[in-house]
Amino acid sequence: MEFFKSSSFGNIVLVLTVIVTLFIWYNDKKQKIKSYAQLLLLQIRSIENGITEIQTNGLDREFLNESSFLAIPILFDKNYWDEYSHLLLNKLGVTDYEVISNFYEKSSRIKENQIEIKNKMKEFLYWRGYHIYNSKYSVGLDISKDSMTVNQMIDVIKDREKILGFSMYIPGEYPKQILKLLGTYKPLRGTVAYSKLEELSKIKVF
Repeated sequence: MEFFKSSSFGNIVLVLTVIVTLFIWYNDKKQKIKSYAQLLLLQIRSIENGITEIQTNGLDREFLNESSFLAIPILFDKNYWDEYSHLLLNKLGVTDYEVISNFYEKSSRIKENQIEIKNKMKEFLYWRGYHIYNSKYSVGLDISKDSMTVNQMIDVIKDREKILGFSMYIPGEYPKQILKLLGTYKPLRGTVAYSKLEELSKIKVF
């Protein structure tokens, strides 16, 4: 019993407490890194799939496949690399860190251009639909309140003009610009940097 009251026992308890605390901290850090890597992998795959869809369905050589392009979702909303990259630098190394940063930089530019083109298309649809809706129903359409969705607007235009498709007359500079951006883009899958992210997503935690 005297041992449990001694300073030696107190020191042992203190050391064990420090060890357990460090273990919990280290394990929690590994879990966060694993979660961040998994989240990034999911987003990277989604971005690559989206860009592939733009290349195959959204564009026809040097022209926009307008209806298909409009239907393609925006590449991503939140940039997880901006949020978590600084926490992964030591694990990835400078070279692979820069490879992933470059991927996100190129993807962000494509996304910005995609949004710009989509907004131009929506602007055309709303105003064309506005005039058609007025002439058909003699009722003003308050486009500022988004009283009609883009798909509803397209249906109104098709019904009015009795056509299956129509051109939005998007200036040629827009497809040229996104084609130029796509020319500088390279998928991340298949690179060493991507493999390292996969390894981080599979690290063991307790």
